[in-house]
Amino acid sequence: MRFRDPVLLILALAIPLLVFLKLRYSRAVTVKFSALEALKRAIPPGLKRFTHLPLALRCTAIFFMVLALARPLKGIGHTRVYSEGIDIILALDMSSSMDARDMTSDLQVNRLDVAKEVVKRFIQERKNDRLGVVAFARYAYMQSPLTMDHDLLIDIVDRLKIVPRGGDEDGTAIGSAIITSVARLRDSKAKSKVIILLTDGMNNYGEISPESAAEVAKSMKIKIYTIGAGTKGLAPYPVWVFGQLRFQSQKIDVDEESLQKIAGTTGAQYYRAQDERALKEIYDRINKMEKVKIEEEKYTEFRELFPYFLLPAFLLLLAEAFASQSILRRLP
Repeated sequence: MRFRDPVLLILALAIPLLVFLKLRYSRAVTVKFSALEALKRAIPPGLKRFTHLPLALRCTAIFFMVLALARPLKGIGHTRVYSEGIDIILALDMSSSMDARDMTSDLQVNRLDVAKEVVKRFIQERKNDRLGVVAFARYAYMQSPLTMDHDLLIDIVDRLKIVPRGGDEDGTAIGSAIITSVARLRDSKAKSKVIILLTDGMNNYGEISPESAAEVAKSMKIKIYTIGAGTKGLAPYPVWVFGQLRFQSQKIDVDEESLQKIAGTTGAQYYRAQDERALKEIYDRINKMEKVKIEEEKYTEFRELFPYFLLPAFLLLLAEAFASQSILRRLP
């Protein structure tokens, strides 16, 4: 709390002077009675100790009035953030090859599990940006539009699942994933627009090639960072044999040349993540590169508090008047 006119607080120094003068120069009152017994019975026991109550009430009221005159203020701090931010689409491969178990030493953890954990941490660190999620296999689906609700995004990423192997949705449509992501960024007014595409395969479905999709993104000033996930060579892949889970070594190719062209066309970069640690470092690197300057304007609003002092002052004066004219009334 602060005061707008603190110099007026000096008026409070007059209160002790008022008390001194009142006690020193108030004249003694004498009343002649033929007998004091009746007077003693008329005065309630212990009332004498409250003789100076009206003076105390008046002084307290004056003190509150002085505080009100000094205009007490309560500061309410605010911070206004100015930032056009970055709009980011996270495109994640859901094809069956993402079930390979080569990015950690734990065979219970597949490539998608690793990617999901890294992506969720990335989302948490982009506090001032809008993000969206695209999941793709043979087809591309917008799982979430651009939003600042990062808790919702993390929940959506948690629920992503790999499509069944050899099913109607299995495949890798990188071009479709890019076009679906671009469609969401097309009307964005953000200072920077970015797609981070993670895949472990090569484009084998979709009506548009990844290179053509990258040209469309380039025309809209959208950068596409591409990430190839998985080890080079053979990777353990789960299969069911007579009702029992087994792991077979399979070769899963990443079309690095195509991913490099996509990133290069849009002015971004391609990364290869062969394990969990490398994937974390890649997202951290992108996180550091794709930053905008955030301007903050800090200001403080002040609320007037003088009514909170005037009201008790008024009530104290009423109490003083009541006491002076009733139980503590002085006889002339």
